[in-house]
Amino acid sequence: MYRIEGDEVDYDQEFCTLHRNCIPVFFLSLPWGPFFVVRQTIKTLVVLFLFLGMNSQVSGEVSAWVHLADSNSSPECRESLTDNGCTTAGDVMVGTKLTIVVSSDDAEYWSGSLAVECPHMDCGILSEREDSCLPAAGKECSVVPWKEPCVDGFDLYTGFNGRTAGEWFRIDYEALTVGNCYVAFYEHCFGEDGFPCGNRLLYYLEFYQVPTRDFDGDSWVDFSDFAVGASYWNESNCDSSGGCGGADLDKDGCVDVNDLKLFADFWLETAECSIPPAGLPEPTGCSEN
Repeated sequence: MYRIEGDEVDYDQEFCTLHRNCIPVFFLSLPWGPFFVVRQTIKTLVVLFLFLGMNSQVSGEVSAWVHLADSNSSPECRESLTDNGCTTAGDVMVGTKLTIVVSSDDAEYWSGSLAVECPHMDCGILSEREDSCLPAAGKECSVVPWKEPCVDGFDLYTGFNGRTAGEWFRIDYEALTVGNCYVAFYEHCFGEDGFPCGNRLLYYLEFYQVPTRDFDGDSWVDFSDFAVGASYWNESNCDSSGGCGGADLDKDGCVDVNDLKLFADFWLETAECSIPPAGLPEPTGCSEN
């Protein structure tokens, strides 16, 4: 800090380094000192105005949400962290194929990742689609596999040109085992030098996965599956008979009315959008590509 002591002027370099807007005291004693103060004050007000203006703008949101594969309908939604769609899906039948959609409400450049990580890598699998990169993501957008010993997923990159707000990426997800499964949704971080500096977790997509009712494996819950369950009706030794063909849905060792109720919850539902057996209606929400 400057201070006047007789004819000497002392300078505290450290103080002025930490306080970049410090005004040397002896400037005030000069004829143009007041002008300097006014100029510094105006400069400070302009910087403050710009700072407040930039922070008052609402930044765009990039979000990930879930719906049934090749469909506009969602599974049972237990929670949504975004206005676009479901982020926590309940009662997802093992074998069900879902689609994770990444969308944005602005056109800024973005990159991020979707990944299944340890200890959940056995409960579900992500896969790329032919249309994983959508036109709104811009020219030369890309989907790149991300595989490590404890990570299985995809890195997502918008193009540098031609981006618009809307749906950017689609990645398929298939439920493999019973239990809770989590898909991590990341945003890539960049340092001041422009180089990547890691991933920032935005949130998890959660899937509550239940035993399949598709006992015969034709992707439909129908009379043929009911016949399989009926063949084990009142069976009380399911633990030693391989789960009674899957009909012991509540895993209490017997096939009874409780299992019938659980089976009925998925009546005529499908694990994926496919052509139904003769005489059955098209599943609700399925559409052609």
